[in-house]
Amino acid sequence: MDSVNGELSVESINLNGIPIPDFNEDSLQYAIELDDTVTIMPILSVKGEKLNASVIYPKSLPGEAEISVLSRDKVSGSRYKIYLSQD
Repeated sequence: MDSVNGELSVESINLNGIPIPDFNEDSLQYAIELDDTVTIMPILSVKGEKLNASVIYPKSLPGEAEISVLSRDKVSGSRYKIYLSQD
């Protein structure tokens, strides 16, 4: 996918390098269940063309992370919320 004339194109949001299931760039909220033995905060990243992304992590698990994505020309952007729960 490509970003053209300020249009934002997010291909995936990744959890520890693996795309989260059923990602759709128009859906802005996701819930991910982690094993209850996870003690280290997972790494969230964004894959896409011509964009900048920043992640604000929760202070602890379970919690909500926020990913802000902005086109490089700063014309368009999205904010994704990822709730990280533990079983």
